[in-house]
Amino acid sequence: MQNGDKQDEKGEGQRPLSDSDLLQLIFDSATDFAIFTMDPNGITTSWNVGAERVLGYADEEIIGKSADVAFPPEEGGTSAAAEERRIALAEGRAEDERWQMKKDGTRFWASGLMMPLGDRTRGYVKILRDRTAQHRAEVQLQQSEELFRLLATNIPQLVFRSKVNGDRTWGSPQSRAWPLPRASASAGSMPSILRITTRR
Repeated sequence: MQNGDKQDEKGEGQRPLSDSDLLQLIFDSATDFAIFTMDPNGITTSWNVGAERVLGYADEEIIGKSADVAFPPEEGGTSAAAEERRIALAEGRAEDERWQMKKDGTRFWASGLMMPLGDRTRGYVKILRDRTAQHRAEVQLQQSEELFRLLATNIPQLVFRSKVNGDRTWGSPQSRAWPLPRASASAGSMPSILRITTRR
């Protein structure tokens, strides 16, 4: 009996979670993702721990109120939020990357996905992630690229970028006149060369 009891206890401990319990476990564990639901008019109906962490509102502060508060006025405010719901309903999903607003007014770059719930009359689910650091890094890289090209196109030297294997990835306008530096070219017939090697 004791062995049987142990087996029963072991079996009971491994009993699979119901779909609703599993969904709630995932909902509560995704602390890096804001996951929340809203009715067809954008009124918040559920709010996970990640949503509180990302957006700053505790569930008792936001449930029953409009989720549109995450859309800053300069990004379209309530009109942009309504448009996102319209697209999600019409196309089955609405993906976007845009500035959103925390409870304290801080703007952050968010990557979001909104989908209608299985019962569309009950509204939508939205998953949101803060990607501010990645966005700033991408913007800084783009600005550096633009500055490099601006400088490269306004100096007399022939400038090109290449990988470590020698393959060119970009060349200044001067490089059109000199597709490849050749050892046979006379020193006086070519402009000076500036080569930038990258690992990308």
